[in-house]
Amino acid sequence: MTGEPSGLSRPHIDHHARRKEEGDMSRIVLFMLVAGILQSTPALWAQPFDIGIDDRIGFAPFFVAGEKGFYHGVDVRFNRVTKEDQRRDGLASGRLQMICETMGMFQTGRNTPDYPGKLIFALDESRGADAVLAANGVNSAGDLKGKTVAGQYGMPSYLLLTASLARQGMRITDLNFLDTPLPEAVSAFVSGRADALCTYEPHISSSLKARSSVHLLLSSLDSPGVAVDVAIVKEDVISARREDLEKIYEGWTMAVAYLRDHPDESAKLIAKAVGISADEFRQMSTGLIFFGKTENEKYFGVEDTCCESDARRIFNLMGRALEKNGLTSSVSSGSEKIDLSIIGTTKLKAEKSR
Repeated sequence: MTGEPSGLSRPHIDHHARRKEEGDMSRIVLFMLVAGILQSTPALWAQPFDIGIDDRIGFAPFFVAGEKGFYHGVDVRFNRVTKEDQRRDGLASGRLQMICETMGMFQTGRNTPDYPGKLIFALDESRGADAVLAANGVNSAGDLKGKTVAGQYGMPSYLLLTASLARQGMRITDLNFLDTPLPEAVSAFVSGRADALCTYEPHISSSLKARSSVHLLLSSLDSPGVAVDVAIVKEDVISARREDLEKIYEGWTMAVAYLRDHPDESAKLIAKAVGISADEFRQMSTGLIFFGKTENEKYFGVEDTCCESDARRIFNLMGRALEKNGLTSSVSSGSEKIDLSIIGTTKLKAEKSR
């Protein structure tokens, strides 16, 4: 007798349910694979981090950090913005997550002390990379009375000029100051439409070559502390993208160390990024001191919190000088505008990992 054994029956197989389970399992496996890929390569999903800079040679280590992969997966993008109002608008709107400029420029032209932005680390100090150039025959700031000077309000070289004028009992109103974006200022000077130029490298070197019978009138070499470039971010960026900021700061400091240890390779990388020769970069950068980890921790007083740091002292002095010369209507204090959390946290993490 054929058939099923007594008391037993063939089990019913729901092929539709099996296909559904297999489909669900495939989706779970696919999700896990995608999640694993995203976790292992954060650059695929991370938001870009946009930084507004001008063409100062002091920002060169940023490009070394990018070429060497020192940003640890953060998609850092640089936006060349030469106009101060456009940098400020970009920061305020969130289009730029960071801007880089001098302490003086950051404080210039403020109508309220509660303006957006915090200083989170320093980039470089100019020791000759900012200057006032003048036509032959102009041998002091006093000789510029009634003459045309091109530049931008708040630039380190502008502050050098106002300080030199003050020592001779003069003010900026005794000159015809042409406040214009730097490319236009350089053009005015090179063409002879301006008698002097407030500028910085690489425009010092190029302007001295482009116009004959001109010379260096004033230099940041004679005024330490006046020209310090800093990284500025809004408070909401510090809260929302703290990990990215720590990586960018660490990337900068790693690049500064790399530049010191590998000067020739770094000069070639920078030359390619900014469109000058490696020799030109070496010559221009002799007037700069780049701030690595040690310099930042010392400048901002991370370890010696009982005393006023150099950063706060210079920020406060700069604000008062700008107010006295009518270059800002409102002054904020260094204690309100300097945030030590990125430098401090990075330092603690480095100490714990030893």
